[in-house]
Formats: sequence, C-alpha cells, structure tokens
Amino acid sequence: MNLLPRFVVMSLATSLLASPLCAAPVAFAGAVVLREALAYLPDVRYQPATYQFTVAIPVRVERPLARLTIAIPDDAGPFGVNLPRLQEVRVYTPSNPAGPGPYYVAHTLPVQVILEERTLVVNFPQPIAPGETVTVEFQQMRNPDQGGIYLFEINALPAGSEPVRQFVGYGRIAFRDSQSGR
Repeated sequence: MNLLPRFVVMSLATSLLASPLCAAPVAFAGAVVLREALAYLPDVRYQPATYQFTVAIPVRVERPLARLTIAIPDDAGPFGVNLPRLQEVRVYTPSNPAGPGPYYVAHTLPVQVILEERTLVVNFPQPIAPGETVTVEFQQMRNPDQGGIYLFEINALPAGSEPVRQFVGYGRIAFRDSQSGR
C-alpha cells in the first residue's frame, strides 16, 4: 500500500486551491479624451498664471478613473515651466464640460496630489465614473521665460489592483513672447 504519493498529490491540490488568484491587469475599454489644455494669459514670464487640463471619461471606457498623471515639461531647463506647488492644485468637475475653456468649478473633487520628480500625480479616493469630465488646475504658476510650445504628457489609470496606464495625449500650451511677436 503506497499512501505517500496520494498524500503529496492531495497536499499539492489543496495548497493550489487555497492560494489567492493572481490579479489580472485592468485597462480602459476605450480612450480617455483630453478635451483641452490652456493657460490664462500665456505671455512669457507672466505671474500668477493658471493652467487647466480637462479630461473626459467617456461611457465606453467602462472603468472608472482612479489616477491622472501630468508630466511637466523641462525642455527649456531653468527657463522652462516651473513645478506647481501642491497646495495650488485643485481638481473639479467643470460647470460647462462640453464648452470651450476656461472652465469654472461646478464641484470640487477630493483628491490626493503628489509630485514625483516632474510628474504631478492626482489620485481619486472615489474614482471618477465613466461619463464624467474633470479639470486639473494649477494656480499661482509663473510662465516660462522663453516662448514656444510646451507639451504636458497626460496619462490615465483605471480603478483596479493592477491598472494599465493609458496615454491620453499631450496638453499643448503655447507661450508667447509679446516683445518678439512669437
């Protein structure tokens, strides 16, 4: 009578059933849309400037938005875009999301905002449902010293244990040098 192999097989099967299932990656089913990126008074060196990035989460994406990241460009080095102060970042649902910006606050959203090097990370403790629109606003900014087009890379992550990052687009803001005409 050989009981040892049967015992080993039973132990192995029991331990496999008791182990937690691996978490599967979670992705949006469609594209999150960058509706608009803008700066109030986009003249070089203007201060205090306000930048807005408005993102729509269409119903077809099927998953709520848990996090947005906005990479701050540093193309022009010390003459480029300064980093926002965290206390000057606010996130809200805009009053007229279908219209052109600038956008105004309809409802302020609770968020956790952190800065990772040159990337602003906006975490939504209560994920944003598909069909909604949100605006991330940097206040009290100082526009860059050099005119030109600055690209802010925007990514979205859905709610879930292993979210898959989705590139939303580049928030394109053109700063003009009123003295040189560009």
